[in-house]
Amino acid sequence: MKKYVALSIAMQTALVVAWSGEDKKIDQSLDFYGVLISRQDHVEKVNNIRIGRDRDSAKTHKISMYEKPTSAPQIGPKGEMMLQADPKTDLIESFIDLSEITSIAVPNPKAVWHYKPSKSSFSIEYIEIVIMFKNGDTKNYLLELGREDSRNPIKVFCSSVHESKATATTTFLQKESPLFCKGIRTNELEDKGVPFAAIKELKIEGPCHRAPQIAPQS
Repeated sequence: MKKYVALSIAMQTALVVAWSGEDKKIDQSLDFYGVLISRQDHVEKVNNIRIGRDRDSAKTHKISMYEKPTSAPQIGPKGEMMLQADPKTDLIESFIDLSEITSIAVPNPKAVWHYKPSKSSFSIEYIEIVIMFKNGDTKNYLLELGREDSRNPIKVFCSSVHESKATATTTFLQKESPLFCKGIRTNELEDKGVPFAAIKELKIEGPCHRAPQIAPQS
């Protein structure tokens, strides 16, 4: 018992140290969980929430987004919404951390904005999303999805929890401290890569830390 308590205190102290200072290092044990609501109104509990082009490079912090222009876009030859301003040079870029928000919503999945760089044969696609912050503020942003012909657009990567099979198989550390994630067997999870156009809302219920694996004593 004392060994578990000491290990818990040591890990919490290490996490505080990792978060302190101006140059904050990425904590690889940090996880986010919540609820995913699809455009088809399917509701799933999810964890391991990340945003990126693939699962390996997806991240939970400093997700780049751009302010939504106030002027109406021009309509392109194919009926697409064309941005007149280059988001990378003419719009304010923000870096969103999942730990600072409570939800991500996609108000209109069919309203994809395009920006075609000069002397380029392709355009870059952006989708409007609504971010709800923990302080109650709501802001609209444009999220870059990638090239219009990209096979790896920006997605939400997560693992859905099979609720009917989920059990409270947690270690002592997970039961005693809310700092650690609830224990779920890997065979109770289903990995997903969700396009933003398929999302109605992603609710971020909180961060947690994956507890260390403690080998049973013989």
